Amino acid sequence: MVEKYNQNQKLFVFIGYIVGYIGLQVALLTGYTLYQSMNGVALTEADLIEPGIYVTLISSVVTMIGLILFTRKGFVSDFKKLFNTKNIWLIILGGVALMYAVNIGLGLIYELAGITGTSDNQAVLESLITTNPLAMFLPVAIFIPIIEEILFRGVILEFFEKRWGMIMGVIASSLLFGLMHVPSISSMVFLPIYFSLGAVLAFIYLKTNKNIMVPIVAHIINNGLSLVLVLITSGLQ
Repeated sequence: MVEKYNQNQKLFVFIGYIVGYIGLQVALLTGYTLYQSMNGVALTEADLIEPGIYVTLISSVVTMIGLILFTRKGFVSDFKKLFNTKNIWLIILGGVALMYAVNIGLGLIYELAGITGTSDNQAVLESLITTNPLAMFLPVAIFIPIIEEILFRGVILEFFEKRWGMIMGVIASSLLFGLMHVPSISSMVFLPIYFSLGAVLAFIYLKTNKNIMVPIVAHIINNGLSLVLVLITSGLQ
């Protein structure tokens, strides 16, 4: 079994995500809301879209830099393997193709079942992206995939794998990845989509001897293409 990170690195990644990403977003938005309230401005949910863009940008940059610096030895080593490991790009592109195939397949099932709309997470992201695509491109297409892959594949997958074995590790880490993307009960119907994406990313991670750059690059390509499709779709409406 490959030990990707030592105990201190794992703890830092987990706490860094909670504090640096989620905690920083909550703190910045709360601070902004309180500041406006002190000035007699009652903010609506729509009023938080614009500041939410910059809060996402700031929190993702801070968290990503922290995680990369703390795991830099393995990160740099895995990055170099992208260019000197046979068939690694075929696995990455195959993973991306599989993610889109799963998305399309589940989309057809939802359509046949009469399930429409998107998850709350997707709806918020689409709102932020269409409001300011330039400011949201880097967080959505690059920063967040790096953060999520270091956490869910690099740390959480290994945590469960050591205790319950590889298959249960993939299932547990993919389930947590899915739940993180469906924060409300109303969105729970879309959990299979995110669970499947997490499972594909876990599979290609393990397939390449736990090279963290493999799911990162696949995740970046997937999010980048999805962002472009959102912009094209919104432009046609």
